[in-house]
Amino acid sequence: MLRRLWLPFATVNLSSLHLEEDEMSLTITGTIAGTAVTSAPTPVFTATEDSSAGPNFRRWYITTVATANGATSHSVSCPFYVELHRPAVFKPAPQYDASGTRVVSGPVGRNTFKIRIIKGVNAAANLPSILLFEGVFQVPAGADVADAPNVRAVMSLLGGLINEDPVNLTETFVTGLLG
Repeated sequence: MLRRLWLPFATVNLSSLHLEEDEMSLTITGTIAGTAVTSAPTPVFTATEDSSAGPNFRRWYITTVATANGATSHSVSCPFYVELHRPAVFKPAPQYDASGTRVVSGPVGRNTFKIRIIKGVNAAANLPSILLFEGVFQVPAGADVADAPNVRAVMSLLGGLINEDPVNLTETFVTGLLG
């Protein structure tokens, strides 16, 4: 049974994301309008899908970076890409007894999805390193059907939080200050 992960990324200004009825619902095509941050008031990224990605994940390379002042696009020695991972086998919804009041299948399993962004950076002059963002979403098996509005609410809130104040969020990563 195919399942879909709903991602409301229009709230984070990624206008080129589309949902499709296929094995993986997220598709990135063409350009992505990034959120304005310090030194990049109107960043634009161009993504190209990796056709050799596995059956349970997709990867898009960032092949062009425009107006992001100093940021570089993907290369072998300085990678820049986005991945979406899904479970290889989805855990089933809990099963109830004949009365419908008691779960008989044991603890509720979780279907884990990951969004990863990998970017080559310099940790110091001529010292390359990798910056990794990894968002992990653990959706209780069955919640996609029994409580889809609340599953969607989590993604909506996440998109809103990122979109609310991206400048100060990124400054926290640069300065280490939370306030």
